[in-house]
Amino acid sequence: MIAVAALPLAGSSRWPARSPPEPPTSTLDLRVTDLGLIEELQKDVPADLPLNDAARGALARALQRHGPHAPELTVANASRKTQRLSFRLDGDWIGPWEVDEESA
Repeated sequence: MIAVAALPLAGSSRWPARSPPEPPTSTLDLRVTDLGLIEELQKDVPADLPLNDAARGALARALQRHGPHAPELTVANASRKTQRLSFRLDGDWIGPWEVDEESA
């Protein structure tokens, strides 16, 4: 656990003045509900949707390991770190939180 006093102050040289917004997150049990609704809709689609099967398997493993009330992004980040995956883009890019809409 990180002590609050150990965190840099907003606007200091160690903390960006405009940090990215916190992404929305929900719990794994809500994602299971969402997947169930998608699977109901899938019954009317005459196509094979293999990503739903992959999602169901990943959710089952996450639920077993972290429980139904775990935040989905926390679980995704833990899985990414465990598997040593990176989703960073190569090259120079600008995050959407860094774009000034008035000058864009």
